[in-house]
Amino acid sequence: MGKLPLKRVKNLINKLHDNGYFTKDDIIEEKDISESTFKRTLKDLRDILGIEISYSRSEKRYKLSEKSSFMENISDLKLRSLKNRELIFIYSFIKGIFESKIYFPPIDSHEERDGYTYFLNFLKSRIDKEYLDIANHIEYRSSEHYKPNNIMFTSIIDDIIKSFQNNYVLSFRYRSTHHNSKSERFVQPIKLINYQGKWYLIGYDFELEKTMMFNLSFIESNIRKTDKYRFKWDIEDPMTIDQLIRRLKDEK
Repeated sequence: MGKLPLKRVKNLINKLHDNGYFTKDDIIEEKDISESTFKRTLKDLRDILGIEISYSRSEKRYKLSEKSSFMENISDLKLRSLKNRELIFIYSFIKGIFESKIYFPPIDSHEERDGYTYFLNFLKSRIDKEYLDIANHIEYRSSEHYKPNNIMFTSIIDDIIKSFQNNYVLSFRYRSTHHNSKSERFVQPIKLINYQGKWYLIGYDFELEKTMMFNLSFIESNIRKTDKYRFKWDIEDPMTIDQLIRRLKDEK
């Protein structure tokens, strides 16, 4: 079996995904390919990707066969295109994140743990057997600068995610080590970021009228929704995430 002609099948895959069908004339005219090349591409879809295409004479269209799962085949293709060497590092890295209390929010239920186990087993199933033993010799460890209170940390993460979903401003009591003080902050969340083993909330501070980074371990109260400030749809702040991180380094 030859190498997958990605350039040739890309257009067909895009049309299948967007429209659910394609026509021979569309492909030949757009890509300026011969009819024999078009037929060879259909064969590649079936033989290499496992995607079955059926032809409707009444509609003069090529469609995805009912027994062919488009998303499963495409997902499988992406994994199959990775080498075993790459997969064992990906597997070890994700396993390390799942098992970390620093990089990954605590797993609170059997259902969640079963979900993560299923995902890891799915990755393992894509690695050749002789390489699985090698994966046991590779380990990623998180740098544990602090150990957050699991209950508090989970609650903070959940409240931030809810604010992303529903677009509202948060308030919380924050301990600033730089100024050695505590204050009530009113913040519109922009991004959660894990930097050197610590979780930070990047958000627009309405009192200071600028974007700030907040260390989650320094939040000393439950996060609450607040109506004191209205949600801003167009935050204009020249401070980028990279600049915030550089400033964080300078303050240490």
